[in-house]
Amino acid sequence: QVLSPDELYQFDLRDSNAAASVRGRFGDADLSEAEYKKLFDLRKAYEDAVGAVADYSDPDKVRKRGEARKALEDAYKTALGDQRMDEVTRQQDSGWRSLTQIGQQFNLDQQTLERAYAMQQAAGDQLSKLFGDTNLSRDDRRKLVDAVNAELQQGMTTVLGADAAAQLQKAGQQLTFTRGPDSFSISTIPRGPIPAGGTLIINEVQRTR
Repeated sequence: QVLSPDELYQFDLRDSNAAASVRGRFGDADLSEAEYKKLFDLRKAYEDAVGAVADYSDPDKVRKRGEARKALEDAYKTALGDQRMDEVTRQQDSGWRSLTQIGQQFNLDQQTLERAYAMQQAAGDQLSKLFGDTNLSRDDRRKLVDAVNAELQQGMTTVLGADAAAQLQKAGQQLTFTRGPDSFSISTIPRGPIPAGGTLIINEVQRTR
């Protein structure tokens, strides 16, 4: 009653469930105002259709909400375009952010960082498959995880240089491998000084949605 439709829209852009959801989904990305509004409008339409809060008591509503969420992710990608969506997804990735910090510290170029990031992504795919394979014993999985991480660290040393790779590893960063609305996170904690060429240590693995 107090605000005009445009004023209410401007308010919702800043303080609403849809705004909080967009910030939660894209908060680490460097979005323009126009991009943010596009994403907000899509999220608001989604909430208007299925509600801001999920109703898990009704299987049919859960199914419809899942379908609508997938459609929302597709709409996000369409709104931003494939290339820009890839950039935004990468900006959300803590592994990429750690790489860019190391890149600034050691004066590494963009192409070098992208090569290192591709290695992280490939390692994430391998680790995701290992932790999803219920036929593997704990010991066998541990050995394969160690092998993947040893290969990753060797590759990072080759691409980034020994000093930069060692610094990245000592940081004990969390690598998050994003796949659409899902992300696969690996928290790494170093055990004391780690020489260049050492292996990353998996401390915790979790899936978030």
